[in-house]
Amino acid sequence: DASGGAGGVYSNDKSLARLVNCTVVSNKSSSCAGVRHCELINSIVWDNTGAASTVTAATNSCCKALADTEKYPGCITEDPRFYDDGSWTLRLRSPCKDTAMPFKWMTNPANARSKDLAGNDRVAGAGPDMGCYERQTKIGTTIIVK
Repeated sequence: DASGGAGGVYSNDKSLARLVNCTVVSNKSSSCAGVRHCELINSIVWDNTGAASTVTAATNSCCKALADTEKYPGCITEDPRFYDDGSWTLRLRSPCKDTAMPFKWMTNPANARSKDLAGNDRVAGAGPDMGCYERQTKIGTTIIVK
């Protein structure tokens, strides 16, 4: 929560901030909340209150500011469906699940970026998820019949 400046990710006009697999949510500011002069790749920018986000380029991201999906390929503008516990992890039926662009580093165990913010494998399902957390798919029910 920024009372006098920017909240979220703020880049000046001379340099472009590139956000890859990031989640920028719930920032509040009277001037700039969310992102300013940013390129989004596999990222979520949501529920930021203040001036509108300025997205220069985007690929496979979720942000209300990305209404032109021809200009921003693979992007969505609908609610990413986070859990209500404040963890910013995705629900099982999130539109951001398995929809991010894959990179080679995501499956390379020697690369620290192959893990999400919680330390889980970056690719846990059919593909990587948008945002900084990977929705784990190893959830199920075991029924034992005797």
